[in-house]
Amino acid sequence: MHKYNGKNQSHIREINQNLVLELLKSKPLSCKEMADIVHLSNTALAKITQELKAYNILKISKPPQKNDIGRRPIRLELNDGLGYIAVINLDKSFVRLFDFAGNIKYELTLPYVLVYDAEQLNNCLKLIKVFLKQNQINTLLAVTVITSGRTKPDGSFIYALRYKNPQQINLKKIFEEILQAPTLVKNDVSLALFSEYQNAEPKSSISVMMLYIDKGLGCAFTVGGKVIEGYRGFAGEVGLIKETSSGDILDNILSVRGLEKMFSSIGKNIKIDEITQSFIKKESQTVKIIEDYAQKLSALIVDLLLVLDCQKVLINGSIRCLKEDFLDMLRQQISKNRYLDAEILYSKEEDESSSKGGFLQAQDLVIKNIIKKS
Repeated sequence: MHKYNGKNQSHIREINQNLVLELLKSKPLSCKEMADIVHLSNTALAKITQELKAYNILKISKPPQKNDIGRRPIRLELNDGLGYIAVINLDKSFVRLFDFAGNIKYELTLPYVLVYDAEQLNNCLKLIKVFLKQNQINTLLAVTVITSGRTKPDGSFIYALRYKNPQQINLKKIFEEILQAPTLVKNDVSLALFSEYQNAEPKSSISVMMLYIDKGLGCAFTVGGKVIEGYRGFAGEVGLIKETSSGDILDNILSVRGLEKMFSSIGKNIKIDEITQSFIKKESQTVKIIEDYAQKLSALIVDLLLVLDCQKVLINGSIRCLKEDFLDMLRQQISKNRYLDAEILYSKEEDESSSKGGFLQAQDLVIKNIIKKS
């Protein structure tokens, strides 16, 4: 259980509201149960929950029922009837509609697009509008658009490979105009890490780095429990770092594509699934190539850890199919540096992490907007 420290002073009411909401994101609780966890008086908790109920953010979980030992406590939960939040992943071509409590209610698969331009984005939005109309959803509480590459807080691109003329595209402006809902545009790896560290104990001191190794190479990290995006949103774009010896960028060397190229260079044009099967069988040539790849990847991890001093390194993306033997290779290489002692682990959240992180950030935005207007 997280360590919560609530206060009764009126000037930090917002902090106490956030503590209550964080608890109720996990499960329904009574005022007394929450008061015991956050060390607030029952009166203070009752006042906070009354305000949140007045905003329609909370509702009573179940009507109280009598049993042999008396009346059951009245528990509160997030109001799943408040409205819908849309999470749109353009790279993985899907739309998920969540109710406010975090339950997935509807899903839409979008046509795969290799490179987005203005026309492709417009076609995507038309499909989403039809999808919303079919499900009788007239308004959305908020939208999160998930994308690779990096965007500024205003939704304009700094860097992106899957968009034609990305500097001329502002996803926040485009989606807000068409869907008429507050919109966040977030990097997929940053959202995956945000989702992952929600269960960290304690959040305030956890320091974690995530490497997302798939068709590309992405990185995100937390400091003091917060995902660091940088002043423009560009923090963690390690794929653009150039390798000194070859002059090529790490995105082409340390991504899954880079690993497949290493096999291609010896005449084996095989993909990651076939590489994995060969690795599981301990075929000597495959093991040697993956050892070489692990050595290159661990060198990057060591450099990043010497700068960031993280407690954990989480490996995400399709590279996870290489399983524990690959992690052991990384651990062995990194352990050679006597200054480092970070844990090297696979991400627990897997492929759902970006979607979950997108929902959680949009949910926080909705709560802030409701309270601000009230």
